[in-house]
Order: sequence, then C-alpha cells, then structure tokens
Amino acid sequence: MLTITKRQAAESLLLELLSEKHHIADKILFFERKYQTEFETFEKRVTERDEDFQIWDDYMEWKAYKNMFTDVLKKIDSIKNEDFAIN
Repeated sequence: MLTITKRQAAESLLLELLSEKHHIADKILFFERKYQTEFETFEKRVTERDEDFQIWDDYMEWKAYKNMFTDVLKKIDSIKNEDFAIN
C-alpha cells in the first residue's frame, strides 16, 4: 500500500492547479490580444451591440475562462493556506 502525507498531496495538487492556471491565463491572453482590450471593456461592447454570433461565442468562452481563473486562484489559496481535507 502506498502512503502519502497531506503535504505531499498538497504539493501534487498545487502543481496541477498551477499548470491549470497557466493554461487558463494563456486562453485569456489570447482573447485580450485578439480583441486588443480587457474582458470588462469587451463585455460592455458586446452587450451593447447587435448580436454577432462569432463575437458572442468568444464572449461566452472568455467569460468562462475568467470564471475558471477565479476558481483556480481560490483553490490555490486554499492549498497554500492548508484549508483542505483528505478523505
């Protein structure tokens, strides 16, 4: 039987979360470069104009990445603060 410590589990999970954070940040940067603006400005522009399906699809995807980024940051903080349990 393999036994790992809580610290080892945390380090492994933290590495996975940091990798995920990097991947999500790359996706967000792609949209920032594509539209040459920050998400909040883009969101305002999208919601104030007639619907363009390609732009709307990008908006929904970008918004999802922004939400995922926030979630992964919270998880990273939880791991760093040892605010998690192993079952």
